[in-house]
Amino acid sequence: VEILGGELASPLRIVSLVEESQRLAAVDPLTGVRNRRSLLEALGPELARTSRQGAAMSLLLLDVDHFKAINDRHGHAAGDVVLAGLGELLRRELRGVDLIGRWGGEEFVVALPELTLDDAARVAERLRQHIAALSLDDAPGERLGVTASIGVAEQLPGEDLQALIDRADRAMYTAKSQGRDRVVASSPSALHAVA
Repeated sequence: VEILGGELASPLRIVSLVEESQRLAAVDPLTGVRNRRSLLEALGPELARTSRQGAAMSLLLLDVDHFKAINDRHGHAAGDVVLAGLGELLRRELRGVDLIGRWGGEEFVVALPELTLDDAARVAERLRQHIAALSLDDAPGERLGVTASIGVAEQLPGEDLQALIDRADRAMYTAKSQGRDRVVASSPSALHAVA
């Protein structure tokens, strides 16, 4: 039994190490959400599924407001606290079926399967409020005020992933240009702020 146990332990350990390395390769270590590559790999099939089934699919593009100022004033460690706190908040507040990823820097993308533009805009507004209420402290214990601008877009019939991301991105930049700390939704014909 000991010999057999020793012989089986090595392959099982290898399988465990391979699974762990795959998980680490897919997750952003700072935020605990998918990294960009992993998110893109998951989004392709999910968009194809919702398109095939005629189901809704909405996307949020979220950007932390004045992130450079946080880093400049409090240091990069404080910026890391903000990003980690935001990753935790997104994992806690969103559904298990939602796909969350760090797009790059201080930007996050959230895919919301089965949600229309109006439903996704409500989710985005709820997230915006939770982000503004986040209680994060830098190392010396000073509170870090955090807000975010969020763009929302629903996949249009026949629209590919890049076009959907581009529309959410334009909506997010509109939110920034309108004063930040707000949600802007991209309808097929226009961008409109969510009240």
